[in-house]
Amino acid sequence: MRFEGKTAIITGGSNGIGRACVVQLASEGARVAVVDQSEVEAAADLVEEVKDAPGSVEVFKADVRDGEGVRKLVDRLFDDWERLDVLINSAGIVRDGLMGAMTADQWQIVLDVNLGGRTTSVARRSS
Repeated sequence: MRFEGKTAIITGGSNGIGRACVVQLASEGARVAVVDQSEVEAAADLVEEVKDAPGSVEVFKADVRDGEGVRKLVDRLFDDWERLDVLINSAGIVRDGLMGAMTADQWQIVLDVNLGGRTTSVARRSS
């Protein structure tokens, strides 16, 4: 098991590529923090799916646009887990629509989540 004893944070880990990463890392022995803003049901299903895996999964609610909230979560994980080995930034949103039909606020939210997620606190803390 390549990730036995390792810890990971995966943003947007309740669905899509992030979810696949969670399942893989847990199956290889990692302790995984799934960070998601609102996918409560999907996160609960994920925890159930990997309950027999050699690794473990814990879900944390956070919005990657909130730099202070992310920093607090990362600090908490460092304090509790003593290390973080893997970071996968998979949080992303889609606000489908023609560019001309999107409001400025909708466009800004997409940019803030997809390009501006605040997980840089992890890199600073681990160095």
